Amino acid sequence: MQFTTAAEAAKLIRSHSSVYIQGSTSIPEVLVQAMTDRADELTDVKIYSGFAVGRADAPYCRPEYKDTFLVNSLFVANNIRRWLAAGADGWRLDVADELPDDFVRGIHEAARAEKPDAVIIGEVWEDGSTKVAYGVRRRHIMGRHCDGLMNYPFRNAVLSYLKGGDAADFVNAMETLRENYPRFAYYSAMNSLGTHDTARILTLLGAEEGCEHQSKEWRSNYRLGPDQRRRAKELLKLGAALMFAFPGSPTVYYGDEVGMEGFEDPFNRRTYPGAEAESSLLAYLRQLSALRNQRLSLQCGDIGYLYAVGGGLVLRRQSEDEVTVAAMNAGMQPLELSIPWAGALAKDALTGQQFFARNGMLRLTLPPVGGVLLV
Repeated sequence: MQFTTAAEAAKLIRSHSSVYIQGSTSIPEVLVQAMTDRADELTDVKIYSGFAVGRADAPYCRPEYKDTFLVNSLFVANNIRRWLAAGADGWRLDVADELPDDFVRGIHEAARAEKPDAVIIGEVWEDGSTKVAYGVRRRHIMGRHCDGLMNYPFRNAVLSYLKGGDAADFVNAMETLRENYPRFAYYSAMNSLGTHDTARILTLLGAEEGCEHQSKEWRSNYRLGPDQRRRAKELLKLGAALMFAFPGSPTVYYGDEVGMEGFEDPFNRRTYPGAEAESSLLAYLRQLSALRNQRLSLQCGDIGYLYAVGGGLVLRRQSEDEVTVAAMNAGMQPLELSIPWAGALAKDALTGQQFFARNGMLRLTLPPVGGVLLV
C-alpha cells in the first residue's frame, strides 16, 4: 500500500495488527503516536533502516507476509526525490535482494519522475537475470526496477584471470552474462575490483594463498613484502585497464587508487593515507579515467574479442568509426600477437608508443603482466 500523507497512514495503523515501515529513521510523529497508542495490540512491528521493534525476520519478500502493512511513499518522497532534486544522479540500493520487487519498482518510478536520467543500481552478487531470493525469482534487470547491478561476476572473472586463469574462461563468463542481460543492464553495470565487502584488491593479488585462514590478529598486522607489492601493483594496473576498457561503469573503491592494503572488514576500511600514498597508481588511474571520458568507444561501444588464450586477452570496442583495442598479457612470459587493424598506424594511448600495420595486421610483443590500449 502507498499513502500520500502520514495522517492517512496513521489511520490504517490503528486498524491493522501488522506494521512494516520501509525506509527512513525519521518517522513522522503522527505515525509514532499511532503505534504508541496501540503498543499492546500490535503483533508485528518492523521499521527497516536504522532501528527495529518486534519481529527480527523482516518480511522482505516472503509471500506469507503479503498482508503486512507497507508504507513506502514516505521513503520515496522524503529521500529518493529529495536527494535527486538536490543534485544526486542516482541511487545504489544496498542488499537489493532484501527489498520487495514492488518497492524497488516504486523507487525507480519516483527517481525517473524526479529526474528522467536518474540511475538505480542494485547490490546483487550473482547473475541478476537468474537470481532467486526468498523463493522469488527477482525482476532486478527485467525493466522498471534496477538499471544495472554491482557486477561481482565481472570482478570474480577478472581476479581469476589476473591470478593465472585462462582468458578464455573470462570471455565465457562475460559472454554468458551478456547473453542473459538486457543491453541497458550490461552497459549500466557497476564494475569494480574491490568494495567495502571484499578484501583489498592489492592484498588479494599479492598475498600468499591461504592467508585468509590466519587469525584475525595476524590478518590485522599483515602487509605485503616489497616484491609482493610490486607484482600486485603490476597486476592491479592490468586489471584496472581491463575494467576501464570494459562495458559498464568503472568504479574504484576509495584507497585502491593509492595502494591501500587489507583483508576483509574492518581491515579494508582503514584511514586514507597521507604523504605515503602510492602516487604512481593514482596517476595511472587518472590517465585511464581521462581516456575513457574522451572515447565513446570505451563508454558505449560494442565489444568483441580478438584473442583469448592463457594469459593473453585482446578485446575490441567500437562506436561508429572509433575503435579502441585493449591487448593484455597476464602471463609471466612475453606474448607475441598479430591482430587485425584497419589503418596504417596504431598508438598506445597510455604511453604514446606507435605500431605500424602491414597488410592489415599489427604485430605486438606484450611484456609479462603488461598491455596496451590501442587507438
